Amino acid sequence: MFWTRWAAGILLAAAGLFAQSSGQIAGAVKDPSGAPIPGAAVVLVGQQQGAKAQTSTGAEGNYVFPQLRAETYELTVSSVGFEDYKVTVQLGVGQSRAIEKV
Repeated sequence: MFWTRWAAGILLAAAGLFAQSSGQIAGAVKDPSGAPIPGAAVVLVGQQQGAKAQTSTGAEGNYVFPQLRAETYELTVSSVGFEDYKVTVQLGVGQSRAIEKV
């Protein structure tokens, strides 16, 4: 019984540490007039770990990559009729970064 409680306590502590140490990158993609661009492809690649995630912007041009490790990422946004946009983003522990593309 002691070992079960001890192991459960370790797992809960580790989950709490992960939640505190993860960050996120979010933003909105808009055209030069400020109108949102829905359906734009947004790709995020971790430079140290090589992890890749991708999403599309919603109706208001918004995107979010939650629960990311602290590291350097390359963010690429692409949409038909627009030039691709690339930016390097340094994400610290527990940090949230907003990257807006207009």
